[in-house]
Amino acid sequence: MVRLDLKNLAKSFKATKILDDVSLSVEAGEIVAVLGPSGTGKTVLLRIVAGVEDPDGGNVIIDGEDMTDVAPDRRGVGMAFQNFALFPHLTTFDNIASPLSARRIPQDQVVQRVSAARALERTETAYGSGSRAGRRAQGASARRSATQCRCEAAL
Repeated sequence: MVRLDLKNLAKSFKATKILDDVSLSVEAGEIVAVLGPSGTGKTVLLRIVAGVEDPDGGNVIIDGEDMTDVAPDRRGVGMAFQNFALFPHLTTFDNIASPLSARRIPQDQVVQRVSAARALERTETAYGSGSRAGRRAQGASARRSATQCRCEAAL
């Protein structure tokens, strides 16, 4: 399991401070919800954890390692979007495999990871824009499981 420490994070857009000296520690296995009205920096905070947004100050520490300047694909952070970010034209297998293929994981490992993730999440064989939200959520969760992320940020 992974520990996440956010230390004195700051982020501004032009003259507007979005995050100002935000610190947070999340113990391994702990689930934390970030709540607040629109425009208060929740998504920005999670994007900084994932590495797709750079903070103006502060540090993102994962398992004791400062990941602030580490590229998103090297952090091992999975992101789950509210809309699940699935490709409706792809099969369940291909949706789960897409981030693995993008990382150039060998095909035999892709098949093994996708099969394990599908069994874990009990995904159906196909889904798309007409499928129930629950099935799409299972597919998105299986995709994160297959990538073997160190921690996850849900948007």
